[in-house]
Amino acid sequence: MAQPVVARRVEWRLFGRRVEPFRVTVAVGFVALAAVAWAATFFVGDMSTVAMMDPDVPMLLAFIGVWVVGMVAMMFPVMIPVVLAYDRVQRASNPFDPKPAERNGSWRAVAMTLFFSGYLAMYALLGVGVLLVFLASPWLMKAFPSPMDIAWVIPIVAFATAGVYQLSPIKQRCLATIHSPLALFVKGWRGDLPGAAVMGARHGLYCVGCCWMYMIVLAVVGSMGLFWMAGFAVVLSIEKASGHWGVAFSKAVAVGLLGVAVILGTRTLLAV
Repeated sequence: MAQPVVARRVEWRLFGRRVEPFRVTVAVGFVALAAVAWAATFFVGDMSTVAMMDPDVPMLLAFIGVWVVGMVAMMFPVMIPVVLAYDRVQRASNPFDPKPAERNGSWRAVAMTLFFSGYLAMYALLGVGVLLVFLASPWLMKAFPSPMDIAWVIPIVAFATAGVYQLSPIKQRCLATIHSPLALFVKGWRGDLPGAAVMGARHGLYCVGCCWMYMIVLAVVGSMGLFWMAGFAVVLSIEKASGHWGVAFSKAVAVGLLGVAVILGTRTLLAV
């Protein structure tokens, strides 16, 4: 039986604390990648312009590519603690061994890349759903020749549904799992490379469970514009990275979303 590759640990000192260079590199890399993604999102502009292209395979690939870049911009800064927690567990050949042998940096880098890929795959699937919302717009316009017949309903339904979902058990369970990723890793731990992609996809699924209604609101109201993306990125960062405070914050966001729905509905009825 082949013995695991043992790596000699190299450590730096930062503000008087010992840190591993590999983990510092990962954190800095995530911040840099998120910055590049925000810059790319700024230059691409409104995502709905890509969705309004002729519906074919190149358009689908272009939209998913732009969508994934947008998700990198919004989600990756929040992912840094999760990635470091995953690396802390997976750097040992057997994390349940009292004295596990550590894997080398190359193995850890490949495992982390697969973890990212599985995570992003879940958001790519969400992007397909958002694309269907965009593609349904011409059909709705044909079904309702007068846009005002349904135009006022869509944002109200989007905000109200998002507010109700914020308070649902599914959202609260997903949020609790995101706040404690180690429990998710240990429960379904797989120490091989394919398992890294599976665990990344599992974590990504819970993340999507937390924010998919936000993305629908973005698609319907903000057309995935940069201003709206930045605003929701702040909301997601507070919600996902604040532990118990994030749960309370998510409920406050629910009240805000429902309040917006009520205000929009009231204004519409008064204008009739």
